[in-house]
Amino acid sequence: MELTTTHSISSNLSPTEAKIIELSKGQVLKTLTKKEKSELAFRIWTRIKIKLGLRNENVAEEQAQIFSISDDLESFGTLTPEEVIEAVKRGLQGEYQGDDKQVFFNSPNFCQWLKKYRDKDKREVIGKVHNSYVETPPLPVPEDNVLKKQAIDILNDYADLISKNPQYKFTQGGLDHLYDIAQKFNLITTSVEAKKEVWDSLANIENRELRIVKSKSECYKRAIYDMVNFETRLDKEGKINQM
Repeated sequence: MELTTTHSISSNLSPTEAKIIELSKGQVLKTLTKKEKSELAFRIWTRIKIKLGLRNENVAEEQAQIFSISDDLESFGTLTPEEVIEAVKRGLQGEYQGDDKQVFFNSPNFCQWLKKYRDKDKREVIGKVHNSYVETPPLPVPEDNVLKKQAIDILNDYADLISKNPQYKFTQGGLDHLYDIAQKFNLITTSVEAKKEVWDSLANIENRELRIVKSKSECYKRAIYDMVNFETRLDKEGKINQM
């Protein structure tokens, strides 16, 4: 179904590594409201108290702890709430303690947990994903008329597939390459607003090159879903036809 791409993506992530990638998807801390950050800080403090068996503080002390956690979160704006919770889980399990045997909580330790998750655990997995894009020798580029026909067939095939199986999930790479080809022949159009919406939704991806690839892939998928939802397909010239 796909045109040959210049990249092949490895899927050799462990379940733990795949979880880190999954947790990185979503709204990042710097986009949260003050209330949402406060609610996250409350969740964190509640988990810490339960796991470490800490006594209940009085109201003023509780609020001070929550405020301190919320304030610390300001330094980690590129993490998602789910990543923060995962870092706290790991910290409470002693994964970031080094030679220290006892886990205890304070502001420096909390920040250290988040730093180690962000700068070691997450960075290693992101690096592994980047390295999985293995360069392969490019194949001869087909003539434009052949390339255009292939691109039309692929779009129609995908639309037919999803019409028959709405639960279908895109798991293969190269959609960004297909997007570029479809754009070249004006087979799909993506508005400036739609492109911005997709770009903003991927704000958690810090690597710009990877974010561009993901953004093109999402735009390509949106075009296919539009064909499905509006019951249209492309004719041999690449014009939209109602089914």
